Amino acid sequence: MPQLGGKIFVNWVNQLQPLFIAGTLFGTSELVVQDFETSVSLVGELDSLESPDSDKFCAEKIILLKHLAKIERETGWKTSDRAAELRSLWGFA
Repeated sequence: MPQLGGKIFVNWVNQLQPLFIAGTLFGTSELVVQDFETSVSLVGELDSLESPDSDKFCAEKIILLKHLAKIERETGWKTSDRAAELRSLWGFA
């Protein structure tokens, strides 16, 4: 398994899509589930993700953005476009 400075980077690029999808859930009150066999979308309300007073997921959003930046910095795999999409979705723009 390739290593750089004692760190293993092989699977970091495989984290991009799952991290992006998880990040989109921090910014919406709807959950869209795609059934790939029948191509039917189910939409359900996620009231637990909405917080009228404050953002429950501020720390998680920042950690996610830092992790995406670290992946790009240490592997060279471009993550900045996805990070920009998440910042825009979350109103960090």
